[in-house]
Amino acid sequence: MLSVWHIWILVGIALFIGEIFTPGFLLACLGLACLASAAVAWLGFGLKVQLTAFIAGTLAAFFGVRPFFLRHCYRE
Repeated sequence: MLSVWHIWILVGIALFIGEIFTPGFLLACLGLACLASAAVAWLGFGLKVQLTAFIAGTLAAFFGVRPFFLRHCYRE
């Protein structure tokens, strides 16, 4: 039987795999947020806290990690 944190990790891995086929580092931001939510679920917090961690992780990755990644990895 899968725990909730297992599901978050599986969804995160699926998003990272999907990122291989799409440009722009969008799915990877969601994958990072899934890993943050998995950590919160592993600590035993409820669904509201997990969703809050997912939203915060998405925003942090999208506005913090994505610009850095695009600047340093998509040079022409």
